[in-house]
Amino acid sequence: MRVARHVLIFRQREQYFHVISRIVDRRMVFEDQEKGMFYRMMRQLEAFSGVEVVSYSLMGNHFHMLVKVPPKPMTLGESAVKERMKHIYSVRRMEEIEAMLSEMKAMGREDLIEAFYEKMRLRMFDLSEFFKALKQQFSVWYNSEHNRKGTLWEERFRSVLIEGSRAALMNVAAYIELNAVRAGICRDPKDYRWCSYTEAVAGGKSARRGIMDITRGPMGAQVWKEAHSMYRTNLFRKGYIEGEQGIGRRRGFTKSEYMYEMQRNGEMDLSEQFSIRMRYYSEGLVIGSIPFLENFYMERRKHLDEGRKTLGYMIEDGVLEQLYSYRNVK
Repeated sequence: MRVARHVLIFRQREQYFHVISRIVDRRMVFEDQEKGMFYRMMRQLEAFSGVEVVSYSLMGNHFHMLVKVPPKPMTLGESAVKERMKHIYSVRRMEEIEAMLSEMKAMGREDLIEAFYEKMRLRMFDLSEFFKALKQQFSVWYNSEHNRKGTLWEERFRSVLIEGSRAALMNVAAYIELNAVRAGICRDPKDYRWCSYTEAVAGGKSARRGIMDITRGPMGAQVWKEAHSMYRTNLFRKGYIEGEQGIGRRRGFTKSEYMYEMQRNGEMDLSEQFSIRMRYYSEGLVIGSIPFLENFYMERRKHLDEGRKTLGYMIEDGVLEQLYSYRNVK
């Protein structure tokens, strides 16, 4: 049963989403120049919109992102809106906007001024608006740069609601960061330039903020060194299961690579590992604990299939706690 995206969205609470989008016909259009431009647009829109990019991986014909959408503030004053606008508009454009607003004020059209700011506010703290703007801006730039016309993206974008628990977020982030390893581009995610982990290792504040966000908790990391150790260990844990054990015939880490990282970052009981089911993270609709799925179902019941017999399907993955998917995608 197809579920509209708005069913997943609760604007009054913090939410996490795994978002995927592909280039039309899956053409390999993302070279370093394109990835660099896409990355800059992503960070600019992040600063403007309030949607936080927790982790990402930019591949040759698609991208993955784990994003956090905070609840929309009850009030966002004009000065705060202007400060955010500076991240997406040039100095010259901001001067033009100031002149326009001054003219409206001189005319006594306070209503037009308020309408302008409200239009800006509607673009903030909104999942769909963030990705709509990002993909549109990149399409305009790419078509101009390559003298082409027409649609660049295969589809709008796919999104999966993720529980804001450390287990769920760590698992999805690892799935995203390991894309280049699975594709055979590198042996270690830190060696792939266009993922959040590499940016964090290089000292990127935004990328480190994302890792700190998902590794925090009562028993989680409090400083970057602890967060990095926890995060990297989890990457190799997931990558080893995929590669050495041949799950889905995906590339991953060898036993020696895995053991080396475990020795450097802490011991781990191999019996706690489960086989990864990769499709859950892109097609599961909602991922989390049973109580999380139950709350989602009760709040959006009228939009869903009420005849289902099972609330959630166990994901044979993760070592922090058991996760479930709303959809069975085996």
